[in-house]
Amino acid sequence: MNKYLPGIHIKLLKILMPASLTVATVLLYLAGVFQPLQHGLNDAQFRWRPDRKPSDELVIIAVDPESEQKLGAPFERWKRAWTAQAVANLTEAGAEIIALDFRYATRPGGEEDDEALATAIADAGNVVLAAMIEGGKQLRSDEAIREGALVEGFLNVKQDEDGVMRRIRFAKVTEEEMPYADDPLPMLYFDLAVIAALKYVEDIQDSRYVKVEGDKLTLIERDEEDNAVGEYAVTIGNHPINYVGPAGSFPRIPFWRIYENDFDPAAIEGKICLVGDTRLRGGDFFITPHSVTYHPTPRSDAILKTTPGIEVHANGIQTILEGKTIRESTPGEGVVFVLVFGLGLGVLFFFYQRGGLALPAVIVCVTQVAILFMSYWLFASYSYQMVSIPCLVVVALQFTSGMSYRWLAARKRIRQIQEMFGRYVSANVVKKMISGELSVNLEGHMKEITVSFLDIRNFTRTSENMTPEQIGRLLNEFFSKMISVIFSVDGTLDKLMGDCIMWFFNDPEEQSDHSQRAAGVALRMLTELEQFRKETDLPGVEYMNIGIGINSGHATVGNLGAPEFHDYTAIGDTVNLGSRLEGLNKEYGTRIIVGESTRERIRGEFFCRELDLVRVKGKDQPVRIYELVARKAEATEQQKRLATEFEHHLGLYRGREFEEACAAFESLCAQFPDDEPCKIYAERCRQLAENPPKETWSGIFTFTTK
Repeated sequence: MNKYLPGIHIKLLKILMPASLTVATVLLYLAGVFQPLQHGLNDAQFRWRPDRKPSDELVIIAVDPESEQKLGAPFERWKRAWTAQAVANLTEAGAEIIALDFRYATRPGGEEDDEALATAIADAGNVVLAAMIEGGKQLRSDEAIREGALVEGFLNVKQDEDGVMRRIRFAKVTEEEMPYADDPLPMLYFDLAVIAALKYVEDIQDSRYVKVEGDKLTLIERDEEDNAVGEYAVTIGNHPINYVGPAGSFPRIPFWRIYENDFDPAAIEGKICLVGDTRLRGGDFFITPHSVTYHPTPRSDAILKTTPGIEVHANGIQTILEGKTIRESTPGEGVVFVLVFGLGLGVLFFFYQRGGLALPAVIVCVTQVAILFMSYWLFASYSYQMVSIPCLVVVALQFTSGMSYRWLAARKRIRQIQEMFGRYVSANVVKKMISGELSVNLEGHMKEITVSFLDIRNFTRTSENMTPEQIGRLLNEFFSKMISVIFSVDGTLDKLMGDCIMWFFNDPEEQSDHSQRAAGVALRMLTELEQFRKETDLPGVEYMNIGIGINSGHATVGNLGAPEFHDYTAIGDTVNLGSRLEGLNKEYGTRIIVGESTRERIRGEFFCRELDLVRVKGKDQPVRIYELVARKAEATEQQKRLATEFEHHLGLYRGREFEEACAAFESLCAQFPDDEPCKIYAERCRQLAENPPKETWSGIFTFTTK
């Protein structure tokens, strides 16, 4: 069971890390850390969205510099009788609601002026006056003026923490909040825009006109017969304004035109008329989501575009009348968004480990764009402001952390592969392992391989006149040359055993031509040996020779051994037979012997000569063995003739025609005096001719030693 624990720990880590990052992002979101950035993105969406059409029910009566010039006095010195005249003219033109964005405090010496305004307001019957809450009490217009007003709306506004006006504010006010209130408490504190959105409201405290349920407030519009003809639902506390556009989106009529009755009554009839200050000098300006900085001239300082307070009210009124209130993500919805994107992308980045950085980078970019697009689409189509900044942050965090984890895991994997396989396989195979192109099964597994053994012949004679240092140099240089040949075709070095090398093909990398590779390496080693003899100046190297055995079949391959001492190796009958074949070279005077299974795989490309049918020590079943002579394309005519005649004579030997076979092999020895197998068979046939075997003799030669 212990062998599975590292894997379990890694998987647990891959789950805990993205989960921790997601939870941390959720906590930061709930703590409001991302709110400034979220506000900035939400504001940008207002600017990206095409401007909406302003309501036909709204018109702004602007107290502007043009009106000051026409009336011949700054606004601060205007007579209230002028406002009274404007109210009368608006009433006569059929204004539905007249909202005055001013508070008319008691002013000694201006009784006649105040009376004119009070009379006009009372006669109109549809005027909404402004009030304020300050210092724990209400600051209202003069009692005589407000007596005839429809209702009062409070001017108190509160921008968000970054100074941007984004919402209508109203609440239920208690005695603790306003201890010096004139009216009985609790009372409802309404923004002027909410009040102005109502038509024919008789009593704002009357439940027939205002209904409060939880955090929802419904404004009820009734006709002259007291029938409910419209409802406007808003949220108590903060009601987001769905801005139509930047400053100047609503139609404006200068105050002086209303005062002098120089306007088209059709522009007023049946509409809510908002009378307010639009002068920059008046200071009633606010930063809104549409506010941006601009340069009037290339060299001038940047100026921030702001919106008059009366136009903010207009946007608030249209939001309520249209019912297109912006809905912001609740904390619960925001948490769900962060969890979905955080855990989803986190698991993907931590668990998907294939390939390089390109695919994850594309995924994170596409996801970020998708989040921004979805956020904008929800806002533009459904007036829903999605929590997007925490989602963008958590995706970026998961990508960065996932890629960092992948980098660390890759570095660890590289070290492990280099430590484990750097001495076994070629740099090319190691590179494939590191890149993930080649997966490695370290557990013992059954695999078809071609295994090879090389042993140095005449080593005693070669090294008898060498010092220990020279013997070490000889082996190091020789093994380096032979291992380079193995690695040149991506063979796997198993081990060095004294003056012997073992290697195999087809693991860990799949090699469909593993037998051909082994045969090619063996022949090339003979060439490298000749070159090594010529290049090395050590005494006795001219006696050095090699014997190679090659066998193909299934074997158990893997990282085998004790926990502290193990090697990536191959074991099994296939391997044992390969070792025996290498040893048979001494018996037959050959240099490369291959098993029958290998010969069947390479016969189309390599030229082999059948040597014998033998029973090696440790195995009951006989095996047919072959000498690997050369590549077919490189085999000489002499080699071909020798092999053809040898195999013919071998038939005589197996047919018990020992005298004829002996003569044939002796004749072949005369033609090829250096061929040891011919000499061996000539002698073997001579002995069998003198001492014929039993009738059960099958031509199998049994070896009793390794």
